[in-house]
Amino acid sequence: GGGHAALLEDSRAVSSGLGQLRGRWAAGRRGPLGIVIAFDMLVLPEPDLQATVDLVRFLESHRFGCAWIGDSPPLDWPDVYATLALCSAATTRITLAPGVTNPVTRHSSVTANALVTLHRLSSGRAALGIGLGYSAVRAAGLKPARLHELTAYLAALRSTFRERNV
Repeated sequence: GGGHAALLEDSRAVSSGLGQLRGRWAAGRRGPLGIVIAFDMLVLPEPDLQATVDLVRFLESHRFGCAWIGDSPPLDWPDVYATLALCSAATTRITLAPGVTNPVTRHSSVTANALVTLHRLSSGRAALGIGLGYSAVRAAGLKPARLHELTAYLAALRSTFRERNV
């Protein structure tokens, strides 16, 4: 918990660039030229899940747009979807997402079901971060997905989301 405690104690550390910067129209602060900029943060989940929830509440209180919770079970991180559910119950505005999941260690039906559940729990504040898989995949002795595998995985997810009206 030391890493999260340090961030909670020093909001300047958070606002000085630890978050990933990206443009967004829906939330954040208006910058030059009227563009709205939002900050997102990748959160590596602590074994003490309350510390992770507290950090996400802190991010929400400081108007971060999204908390991306790390998803790498072989690195002994807590389950991303259980962590996201706890964060959902403790927040009201911030978008919540796995950061990032992959098509190798997470079957598309499991990922889709988890995201639909998070979408319902969070009143629509769920997002999905997905990639080819590096830390989780390599730590399990597997190879990252190929682009065509990721494309097929995304098609399966989108199909499930359409079927469930998400």
